[in-house]
Amino acid sequence: MTTSSSLDFANQDLRNRSFKRKSLNGANFSGANIRGCDFSNALLREANFVQVRAGQPLNRLMLLGTVALLLAGLAIHAFSLMIFGVLGRTAAESAWSYAIALHASLGLAGAGAAVLTLERLKPIVKRLSMTTSGSATGALLGFFYVGSLTDQDPQVATIAAAIASLSVALLTFRVQHQAFVMAIATVGSVAGYGFAFLASATASAFLSTHHILMGLIWCALSLSYVVITLSTLIGSLKAARRAFRTSFRNADLTNAKFTGSQLRNVDFSGAIGSPFR
Repeated sequence: MTTSSSLDFANQDLRNRSFKRKSLNGANFSGANIRGCDFSNALLREANFVQVRAGQPLNRLMLLGTVALLLAGLAIHAFSLMIFGVLGRTAAESAWSYAIALHASLGLAGAGAAVLTLERLKPIVKRLSMTTSGSATGALLGFFYVGSLTDQDPQVATIAAAIASLSVALLTFRVQHQAFVMAIATVGSVAGYGFAFLASATASAFLSTHHILMGLIWCALSLSYVVITLSTLIGSLKAARRAFRTSFRNADLTNAKFTGSQLRNVDFSGAIGSPFR
């Protein structure tokens, strides 16, 4: 089978690429990594998928899910204790600066994670949202856990927060694996919910002192972040599903070749000429 250069994807790393509704009749994907690719409604007559790698094994999904739950548990533990530690603080107290930093970090992490889980992001937007969310949550986790190990030494905890934030920010520019993206989104969604709770407490404090306008503003922020958190969780689940599954839904695979291919977690529903029919 001969293909033009524009249809020759042999032995390429095509992970998480979208070929949705593309005309790819006769395309050569032999030996390519097509994990996470979307070929929904594509024309793939006589396409060559010999020895491709598609989908992910179930044990890999279970491992990544376990890691995500572990990270979420660490974040919930740290963020909840930090939030309850600043509730009721006033501007006259020395801990007020930490309360402001906590508000800002949780808010940035939650917003960054929400943007990160949106579909069809430009690479620069994805990287910026990853950096924003990852560095903010890294700072919080570094501050809390190192502070806990050093008898709440604020200077050491602050230095640890800066190092953790910078480290995660650098990683976002070097590591683009989908598992890393999902880890940041998972912890970011916890941060978003933490900000929603903190904002509701702040709103309650303003309303109880008859500062109605500020109370309503913080109420709106709290409700917004509840929505952001839910959308982040839903987006994370969808992104994980896309990342670890190759989709040929409703594609035309007439006479397509899949000899020797690794076809784990591949969706052939509605496909014409599916190799499993």
